[in-house]
Amino acid sequence: MAERKFGRINKMKTRFQDYNYIINGEGGVGKTSLAHQLGKEVTGSDEGTFIITLGGEPSPEHIPNAFGDVAKDFKTFTQIVKELCENKEAYPDTVFI
Repeated sequence: MAERKFGRINKMKTRFQDYNYIINGEGGVGKTSLAHQLGKEVTGSDEGTFIITLGGEPSPEHIPNAFGDVAKDFKTFTQIVKELCENKEAYPDTVFI
């Protein structure tokens, strides 16, 4: 193999869960399933990702053992996020929201 003059492979220097992620796409392509699987892969627990369903969005009942809750409005959404951030002892395996 010829010697390469340019190019390098990046190494992640911190934990995967220390980064912020946005998963965007059309409905039904697997965004919620991906988020659930990422949390499970990183933590080894179904509680790795806390899935919040907001407003009229359907609950992810197609994902076995998905962990989360329904926020009927934005105020409830912020209460859930605040609870998850301030009471980490009650959610030890949750690293993604």
